[in-house]
Amino acid sequence: MSDAVEPVEPEVEPVETPTAKPALTPLSLVIAGVFGLVYAYFVYQAIANLIELPKSYDAIGLSASVPWVLLVIGLLVPVLVYVLAFILGLRRRVLDKAVIFVMGVAVTAGLAFTVVAIHRLTFQALAATLAG
Repeated sequence: MSDAVEPVEPEVEPVETPTAKPALTPLSLVIAGVFGLVYAYFVYQAIANLIELPKSYDAIGLSASVPWVLLVIGLLVPVLVYVLAFILGLRRRVLDKAVIFVMGVAVTAGLAFTVVAIHRLTFQALAATLAG
C-alpha cells in the first residue's frame, strides 16, 4: 500500500478589481483650479523678476551680468511642476490630488527661494567687485 497523499489545491477567491475612478470630477477640478492660482502667483513673481531684475542690473552698470538662467528657471519650474502634479493626480482620490499639489507647491517654493538666494549672493559679489 502506498501512503501517497494527493495534493490539495487551495481555494482561491476571486479578487474584485476596483472600478476606475473618473479622471476629472467637479471637486477635483476645483482643487486643480485653487492650486492653479497658487502656482500662478509663482509664475507672476517670476515674470516680474524677468522684467524688473535686468533694470536693476542695468542701473548699477552690470547689464552684461544678468542671471538669465536663474530667471528662466524661476519661470519654468512652477509651470512644469503644476503640469506634473496635475498628471500625477489623474485617476486618484481628491485627497491624494490635494496632497500631490501641496507637495508641488513645496517644491516650487523651495526652488523659488533657492533662485532668490543664488541671485542675492551673485548680486552682492558683483556689487562688491564693482565697488572695488
